[in-house]
Amino acid sequence: MKPAILIARQVFPEIEARLREHFEVDINDAPVDWPQEELIRRLQGKQGVFVAATERIDAKLLAACPELRAVCTAVADSSWVELDERESEHVHVAEVEFAPGNWPKDAKPLRYIALRFTPRQQDIFDGAGRRYHAVVSNRREMPIDQIVRWHRGKA
Repeated sequence: MKPAILIARQVFPEIEARLREHFEVDINDAPVDWPQEELIRRLQGKQGVFVAATERIDAKLLAACPELRAVCTAVADSSWVELDERESEHVHVAEVEFAPGNWPKDAKPLRYIALRFTPRQQDIFDGAGRRYHAVVSNRREMPIDQIVRWHRGKA
């Protein structure tokens, strides 16, 4: 039996079809967010959820959905900011809040910085596609570009 997931927002049909290959999928076909109570109700028995950045995933929701193991957040294209332009690729960043499953309820979420590497036009035809990496940090006072460069220096 496939794991059950919820797609809480409309997605492209190709994405839904690909997810259905691996999961039992329940989907919100409406172009609006569900209230949190409805989201909690729909998540019962689900192991994963795909949400937009506007849905609130907090301690209340996580406590009410004990089978939930994965939360994936879609990042709108307008949320990506160019960090670096290299000879072979563009590097963009986007930030979302992140709280691990065992995170204290009164603690601030961590900073989850997603990095998107997009090859320049000529490289796309050579089979190269977008790549994604992530940096998680508790350094709220440090600008994103400095955090990323600090992590690159440590790698």
